[in-house]
Amino acid sequence: DFALRSCTITFYRLGDFDRARDFLALDPGSAWARSHEGSLNYFGGDLETTQSPALQSCLDDPDSAETLSLIDDLISFVETGPDPEQRFHTMAVIALCGFEEEALRLMPIVAEAGYCAPGIFDEGPFRSLEGHPGWEEAQAAHDACHAEFLEAKRRVDSGLDPG
Repeated sequence: DFALRSCTITFYRLGDFDRARDFLALDPGSAWARSHEGSLNYFGGDLETTQSPALQSCLDDPDSAETLSLIDDLISFVETGPDPEQRFHTMAVIALCGFEEEALRLMPIVAEAGYCAPGIFDEGPFRSLEGHPGWEEAQAAHDACHAEFLEAKRRVDSGLDPG
């Protein structure tokens, strides 16, 4: 039942990767499943089986011209891409590739674009960044984004803003 496949995202965000794979298996072979399998693998820390060309390049030769070019392209997408959630997932690849300084610099950009889901700093790609220079700025931007979201939700829930 492909209608339930999006539960994959809920469970991998909760860190229950086995359960996420159960839901991913409901729509085997689809483009959606293939694209989310890569996300599930990298958020689950299974970098060896990821489908991401950038991650594969990072694993093969993190200092190669190809890898650095791919990372530059990913950074550009995070800075200017139209979808904040995709920008977040792309930023995760940058962090997993070991470009911590760049990922931390990009975190406030993603938050300012409106992606500030609770718990994102606890996810695999970002846990190791805590305490690095830029962490506090990234956390502050995320907290401000989340506070703005909660205030907008409060207004909608109270009928003050019809949305």
